[in-house]
Amino acid sequence: MVTTRNGKKKETPQKRKPQPELSSSSEHTSKKHKGKEPAAIQSAAAAAATVTAAAAAADMDTTDVTHHETINNQEENNEAEESIEEEEFDDDEIDWETIQLPSTHVETYNDIEIVMDSTIPQKPKRSAQELAYQRSLRDWIHNCHILCLIAHFKLRNIWCSRPEFKFIIPQHIQSITDQTDRLKSLLAWWREYFKLTGPGLQSRPPHYFNYISNRDSLLLQVTKSNEDSDYIPDFESFIQFLHNASGTRDTSAELFVALLRSTGFEARLVCSLQPVPYKLPIAPKQPTPADTTTTTTTIDSSPSTTTVEFKFRTPTLRPYVDTDTQLKQPKSKAPTVWAEIFCTKKNRWICIDPIRGLIDTPLRMEPALMDRTNRLSMVLGFDPVDAKRRFNITDLTQRYTCHFERALKERERPLSQRESSSGLHLWTQTVLDLLTHKNKLTSRDLTEQTQLAQRVVHEVMPKAIGKFNHHPLYALERHLKKYEILYPKDPVLGFIRGETIYPRKCVKTLKTAEMYRKLGRVVKKGEQPLKMVQTNPVTLERKRLKERANMSGDALLIGCYGEWQTELYVPPPVINGRIPKNEYGTIDLFTPTMLPKGAAHIPIKGISKMAKKLGIDYADAVTGFDYVKMKSVPILDGIVIAEESKQVLLEAWEEHDQNESMKAFAKQEKETLLRWRKLIKSLLIKARVDQEYGKEKEQEDVWSSYKQEGGGGGGFLPED
Repeated sequence: MVTTRNGKKKETPQKRKPQPELSSSSEHTSKKHKGKEPAAIQSAAAAAATVTAAAAAADMDTTDVTHHETINNQEENNEAEESIEEEEFDDDEIDWETIQLPSTHVETYNDIEIVMDSTIPQKPKRSAQELAYQRSLRDWIHNCHILCLIAHFKLRNIWCSRPEFKFIIPQHIQSITDQTDRLKSLLAWWREYFKLTGPGLQSRPPHYFNYISNRDSLLLQVTKSNEDSDYIPDFESFIQFLHNASGTRDTSAELFVALLRSTGFEARLVCSLQPVPYKLPIAPKQPTPADTTTTTTTIDSSPSTTTVEFKFRTPTLRPYVDTDTQLKQPKSKAPTVWAEIFCTKKNRWICIDPIRGLIDTPLRMEPALMDRTNRLSMVLGFDPVDAKRRFNITDLTQRYTCHFERALKERERPLSQRESSSGLHLWTQTVLDLLTHKNKLTSRDLTEQTQLAQRVVHEVMPKAIGKFNHHPLYALERHLKKYEILYPKDPVLGFIRGETIYPRKCVKTLKTAEMYRKLGRVVKKGEQPLKMVQTNPVTLERKRLKERANMSGDALLIGCYGEWQTELYVPPPVINGRIPKNEYGTIDLFTPTMLPKGAAHIPIKGISKMAKKLGIDYADAVTGFDYVKMKSVPILDGIVIAEESKQVLLEAWEEHDQNESMKAFAKQEKETLLRWRKLIKSLLIKARVDQEYGKEKEQEDVWSSYKQEGGGGGGFLPED
């Protein structure tokens, strides 16, 4: 039963599949076994019938074969006709209905064009050498800018120490005897007198200076004043800004320091340096099409069509605020230049902000963490110029920041572990040690150093787990490196999200026994490793050991020990002139303390042959190892012999060296004489040949007439 398209049910006649005709032998076999035997027997019979038919067909002549092919073609045609008749019969049995479809109008837009670019622009990848060069270039620019800024503020500090500024201070302020009242009155008068025109010195990324194409454009930019800086070429121009009573925040603070020194205060010029950062800033996100899309509305209220564009985000209108008023607000951004005065009552330095009118608020001078134009990395204080004290610069960074670790990272790129182990130091730390060095420290200097050290100890504890990584004061166990351990785990400073906070001094570095051996130390007897770590195989032997361990399912681990678990290596002494050697016939001399008692080290190359000739017992000194082609090759530096044989060996070596020098000189003299002999013989042969066969015709110099002064022929080449 089937269901037609109009919903009626009708019986479908059974399809009869026509049976193909077989040859006589195959037909007889199929009839004999059809339906009487199992499937296996029927398949065997069919195979036998096929073989019989093939054998019979091979015995037929050409006429029988043609007749058989004709019969097969007729059978195939009959099957195709029956299948077509069955399909026509099925289609005739279906009752079709005519359905009227609703007419639809399809609109066609011919003014829209979609262009799809299959190629996505990709930035070319830069090589590792180019990236390393760019990184080094940024470091050099950063360091050079720091030196330029220090020289700039040092010159301004010299100008601020001159006495020509006292004339402008009102008389009623100079007559105040109390130091605190005089300071407050001077600060209030200055904030009203001096008008600010810009923020002053700010931190700029490297790409900000791309507009400087040559030296002329650079000079054009630095020889005029703008909101970032005032152009002050000399001291007279500096005084002129005081008369004009307007300038940037930096100029205002510098002039205020000069006024403080003129009124009897011991004042410092404090500057937060803003060099070009060595790190590339994070690239801003590119605006998406949705951010720049506008909505267009067409108004047909009049014969002329009006188009109005509405942006998704409309700018909010804010009232205009004067630059001077905005920068002098107490909650405005922190400046980069301010002042300090020494208070004799409190016996310490007090911070003065002449821009916002703040007194003794050092933490208010630290900029916000997200402020990209003011990065607190290095704060320097310049004392008044004194002929007795050459070095008048003090590093005050610790006083004005609660994030000293972040300030250190802003100064310079941290050293890697390999650079630190090789003895390198930070460039900025070296420069500050030279600038802030003082031959004689007064009691005031010692007190200030103590206060700054306590300021670092009381640094605010981070509130995020990531801030504890590489923190100079606090540490978490999760941030320990491969060769680090907490020892001892006391005291406990607090907890953050269930993790214990330890002081950074509890973090100790571990080393393997082999590493301590190269430092001249050995592990004490009975000490157990504090930590087991996986080794990094460098040589072929170590790599094979690691492969064997991996095949067995185990990891190749090595024990690490603390320095308190080791002691200095004491080698066996020299007995009867015999040098103690290792299994390789050499002696380890990684440090001077590893030299045996009664032995002497002679670091002369090739002296071992002389010691062997004289019959002196010696051992090659191994001072290190070098890795060449995945093999550990010892570095030999001279020999080690008994102390009593040193003088004899050195005298023999000196005599041998003199003989070798004389032999080398004689050899060089002989070679020189041979060369002279060869040259003289060549000249004699040439003279004899010229005498017998005549000289070769000399070629005339065609340029001889043009070498004289004034000659030349108009720049044309002479003709032959």
